[in-house]
This record gives sequence, structure tokens and C-alpha cells, in this order.
Amino acid sequence: MASYLAQYSPAKFQKYIFRLPLFTRITLLLIVIFWILELQSAWDVASWGALIPQEMNLGTMYRLNTYPLIHIGFLHFLLNTLSIVPLLERFEAEHGTLLTAAFFGGPIKAFRANPHFA
Repeated sequence: MASYLAQYSPAKFQKYIFRLPLFTRITLLLIVIFWILELQSAWDVASWGALIPQEMNLGTMYRLNTYPLIHIGFLHFLLNTLSIVPLLERFEAEHGTLLTAAFFGGPIKAFRANPHFA
């Protein structure tokens, strides 16, 4: 284990982050921002952006886009980030930034999931 830690370099991590496609970097940044916002107690981020079926209506369709960004603890944040970044990076490299943004963060997902439009 000590040999693995000796190989870790902040420069390699920085190079990896800057090598990520645009939408993946933006998504990673939003996940980190929402996790930092969850540490404060003035605004309950989880109740604002969590996917709660009883609270879904036309005015709260944003929850379909915010629930993947909200986490309930550091372990949840870390494991989800480690799992989503490589998958999102590959998808975006194959299909492009605009299509990835439309599928994962755009109105296409919100309108298809809304029972009023389906």
C-alpha cells in the first residue's frame, strides 16, 4: 500500500481532471458544489432537489435533473462520483457534449418523465 501512495501525484490528478470532456467536468463541479452546500444548515439542499414522487408537479420538474447531484453523506458522494465520472466520460467522448447534455441534463429527460406530456 505504501508503494501505491508513493506513486500518487497531484499533477496526475490535475491532468486527469483537465482531460475530462466539458459536460463531465461541469457535472463533477456541480456534484462537488452541491455536496459543499449540504454541509451548511441554512438551506436544506436534499429536500430541495431530492426526487420525491409525492412532490412532483409541473413546478418541480427540476428535481429530475438535480437528484443525481445530491448526496446524503461523504461516502455516498465519493462512491457515486467515482462510479459516474468514468461512465459519463466515455459516453460523452463517444456521443459528444451537446447530446450528452441533452440526455442527462436537458429538457428531454424532464418532458419524457412528466406524466402530463407522456
